[in-house]
Amino acid sequence: MNSIFLLTALSLLGLYGEPQLTLEFAGPAAADSAGQRVLFFAFLQVHRPAQGLAAFPDGGRPKILYKNVSLYQMALPEGALKKLYDFGPLPLAKAAWSCRAFYDGDSVRFNLEPLSGWQQNLKWKRVDRDLYEKYHSWFVIDTATGLACPTDPPGNVPKGGPGFPLSRIRQLSENIAWRQWGIELDSICLAGKKERIGHLAGLKGNQNYRDALIELLTGRLDKNEARKIISAILKDRPGSLAAAETVAKLRQTFQPEDQ
Repeated sequence: MNSIFLLTALSLLGLYGEPQLTLEFAGPAAADSAGQRVLFFAFLQVHRPAQGLAAFPDGGRPKILYKNVSLYQMALPEGALKKLYDFGPLPLAKAAWSCRAFYDGDSVRFNLEPLSGWQQNLKWKRVDRDLYEKYHSWFVIDTATGLACPTDPPGNVPKGGPGFPLSRIRQLSENIAWRQWGIELDSICLAGKKERIGHLAGLKGNQNYRDALIELLTGRLDKNEARKIISAILKDRPGSLAAAETVAKLRQTFQPEDQ
């Protein structure tokens, strides 16, 4: 009986993996007339994937830690990111929304409109009708003040000004840290310093998550601690791409002496 209880208890451990970021871009992306800035919408979600017993029988449901939709501006060519408007944790998936934005002189006009999949959810009160009604409107942002106000729909909505491929946005966003997207790991997934170091040394999660750990531990680790993490990684996973990328980021951030 005791052995059955122990096995059951052990099987319930580790129901979820390390946090992962899902980042989807929506557009079309729109550049300004000078080609120095570009607008795009980003749908972000941080989740912990189900694993072990929680993943049966069909992969399980992830544990959602953070969800957000925002309109961003990226300065080119350096890729500096600025959040222009925060929609918060909007319901439903990206496919349920139509996203449009363009530059109008020194202002930005945008519209995020419910598109599909809403009627059943409204009927069963799974989503807020006020939210549904609000985002049938157009908004204008004064880029000098950052304030957004409702505005009349433009008479002739451009297709996005000078076009800018979302694939290029993805490339430019590869090295943007979680904190720049507004994601604070300590706020959405509590853990002690020792556990964070263990995840980093064990190369848990993907590189995006490990970069977030390094960012979080900046100022909390000294060079000697960073050196020990690097040594552990190189000892356990010599030659792996994950080890090389993580060690390079650790050395760049903490600048320990050569190994």
